[in-house]
Amino acid sequence: MSSNNVTSLNFRAADDSPFSSEQLTWISEIELPKLVFLKGADRTDDNTLTLDENWRCYFSGGERYIGFEGSPIFSELGSIKVRLIKFVAISYLREHSPTNLPTMCYSLAHYFRGCEDFTKATFLAHLEHLATRINESKNKTNKDFYHILYALRALDRAGFFKST
Repeated sequence: MSSNNVTSLNFRAADDSPFSSEQLTWISEIELPKLVFLKGADRTDDNTLTLDENWRCYFSGGERYIGFEGSPIFSELGSIKVRLIKFVAISYLREHSPTNLPTMCYSLAHYFRGCEDFTKATFLAHLEHLATRINESKNKTNKDFYHILYALRALDRAGFFKST
């Protein structure tokens, strides 16, 4: 791909970073496309999603919107965690329709906000916590569980956890 089709960033490790220096390098080397084709789109749906500041498309009779620039949760996270969420989201779009994409991105944002260490063990511990949680809506807990499980699998397949 040419440099016009991908976005790259350089990150530096901070002492209080939840990421290892290897993970920060891995994140900085991610090449995010500027356009993704949407699986299962028909003639009334958008066929592509332009990956700019805020992601928006029309699919299955509704608007799918992720406010990476406009939503406070993503602003709180910072560019490194948002970039990681975008990577997982693009992985998701390669396999699935965008119907549940906004919910997945917001689920990951809430989890990443409190995540102090990005290792397989912390992801698995959080999944165990979600599996045993009974105080919240079962539907929300189930969705959070599967979104975080998908993120764990996508990041593991891509080699994100090799250094941890």
